[in-house]
Amino acid sequence: MKKVLTFGVFDFFHLGHLRLFKNILKMGGGGVYLIVAVQQDNCIKKYKPDTRVLYSTQERIEILKSIREIDEVIVYTFVDESIKHIDFDILAIGSDQTNP
Repeated sequence: MKKVLTFGVFDFFHLGHLRLFKNILKMGGGGVYLIVAVQQDNCIKKYKPDTRVLYSTQERIEILKSIREIDEVIVYTFVDESIKHIDFDILAIGSDQTNP
């Protein structure tokens, strides 16, 4: 089984997020353990200074944990630091994540 990691803010959960998760599972042919990393509130503004955060980190975790496609939800601050400490085989990113 391959561990796949994806990450994001997931502040306003939408259909694109769900499709990302479903596509990751499809590509793995059923042998995927999906880890979703959600960014902490205090770090979001660094990359998206004009954004208004709607949900707290804990609320976003609760939303993500309710999605059956997801096996594990973790919290991260910055990808380049956090990625070194996470055990995964494949990193899956969305097309909008050019500067995570």
